[in-house]
Amino acid sequence: KDRRVPVSAIAIFGFGVLVAVAVGAVLLVGILSATKNTSTLLQDKGESVVSLVERDIDARLSPAVSQSQWIANAFAEGKLSLEDLGSLDAFMLGALAGTPQIAGMAIVTPDAQSRRWIRAQAEVIQADWSADKELVQWVRDGTTQSGAAWRPPFWTEAAGAAVVMLDTPLRYNDEYLGMLAQVVPIAEISSALGELELPSGMTPFVLYGRTRVLAHPTMINWK
Repeated sequence: KDRRVPVSAIAIFGFGVLVAVAVGAVLLVGILSATKNTSTLLQDKGESVVSLVERDIDARLSPAVSQSQWIANAFAEGKLSLEDLGSLDAFMLGALAGTPQIAGMAIVTPDAQSRRWIRAQAEVIQADWSADKELVQWVRDGTTQSGAAWRPPFWTEAAGAAVVMLDTPLRYNDEYLGMLAQVVPIAEISSALGELELPSGMTPFVLYGRTRVLAHPTMINWK
């Protein structure tokens, strides 16, 4: 005998398929919408945290930039002179007192004579760096440098720490006088990150390049 499928069965099956497709479509749209919303929220949250970190680090470093301009202006106006580096001691140590994030400052003349002021020991160091070819070249490069610039991190024995340096050319009547250098310990940046109030589970950090961590809350005591 021929087997025939009842029309009612076909109708029920078709209706079931349509319901399943409709429910599946609704679920798919819901999942995609929820995923998009979650992604957007996480992105907004991440951007907010990055902006917070940027503002905080800028607040830590901008005083060094302002101070470098202040000191450069003092030389440009003739209020300070390099004729006697020793006469600058009180002024430079006073400037250090107003910028606790700066570990030390130095002025290097075109002939590579330097005078450094160190915060930790309130120490003043005079030195002849003319035998250091890289340093001599750095001072010479200052003749074409127009303003303050941050340099890559490096280790300094004077501060006993890894630091970033802001250097600024000093001039008077368009005559190049030398370079002002201010160093900020990287631990200061890590300390700033550790003090941020961020959402639970989020840890701020700063990369140097793509593979090296420059600052992290757990690196505050690193040397």
